[in-house]
Amino acid sequence: MTSTGKVGAAFKLMKVAGAYWRGDSNREMLSRIYGTAFAKQEELDAYLKQIEEARSATTANSVARWTFHFQEEAPGSVFWHPKGWALFQALEPISAAARTRPASSR
Repeated sequence: MTSTGKVGAAFKLMKVAGAYWRGDSNREMLSRIYGTAFAKQEELDAYLKQIEEARSATTANSVARWTFHFQEEAPGSVFWHPKGWALFQALEPISAAARTRPASSR
């Protein structure tokens, strides 16, 4: 698109990113511009609110809620929840095997 004037008033640029063509830093940098547009400003506002709510409840936070927690009374101690403890027990043998292998085979 040559001009954002054709989009209308209900649009927002979300982020900008750059990359070198085919990952070669000797080449010219290319730009990506991420944006979104809606027919009405109310729809855009609702979308932005939804995105912000999703950001505040990230997957990492929700996983941490059901796997473990920390308490001020015991700094550094992990208090495992049942599903988190099951996950830890399933991953521990894999981690132990990786630690005991020689570095050359990792």
